[in-house]
Amino acid sequence: PQPKPPALQPSYLSAGERVKYLAATKRWWRSWRDSPMAARFEATDWERLLMLAPQVDAYHRTSNPRFLAEIRQSEAELGGTVASRLRLRIDIERPGEPQPKSGAARRRAGLHVVA
Repeated sequence: PQPKPPALQPSYLSAGERVKYLAATKRWWRSWRDSPMAARFEATDWERLLMLAPQVDAYHRTSNPRFLAEIRQSEAELGGTVASRLRLRIDIERPGEPQPKSGAARRRAGLHVVA
């Protein structure tokens, strides 16, 4: 069984002081927690997101681009973008959407004959 997503603590330690997470950071956490990717996460993936949360919060507070490199890299490694899911060969199955069975069928799904 997959581990349950941990709760995001209400605050984190920054420069010796407790800082409460912004609403935007809590939204970011919920988007990961509720994403189809979460069903595949192991404890180490959740730990990575927990370590990343203060950087996401700092970015929302400052808009400083120095936080973006680590955020982008970590999110890509966890399959957070369409491009990273393609690179990692991860398909997200959504209920009610037909899924092609084979790789060849999947590649042909968007192809049309032009006469």
